[in-house]
Amino acid sequence: MRWQPKPRALLDANVLVDAQLRDLFCGFAGASLIQVRWSDEVLAETRSALVDKRGFDPAKVDRMIGDLRRSFPAATVSGFEPHAYELPDKDDRHVLAAAAHGRCD
Repeated sequence: MRWQPKPRALLDANVLVDAQLRDLFCGFAGASLIQVRWSDEVLAETRSALVDKRGFDPAKVDRMIGDLRRSFPAATVSGFEPHAYELPDKDDRHVLAAAAHGRCD
């Protein structure tokens, strides 16, 4: 059998905010079925959505984000230029740039 690389998925804040989706994708990654990626910007958006918009305890959210970072140390994509992309929603440029830079499927 020929070796095939695991698909890479950039998890946007809308995935990380939803506990079931986050657990599903992280479970797949933990089982070595996929590789997960995110950026510091995505994690900041996740924190903001959970704390500022949904009222979660900031300490618990920070712990969850720390757990994500520790569980998947290679997941953070950095060093990309979001302004290189033109999208209808400017706020999505960093997501596309991170996915491209992180060679996500």
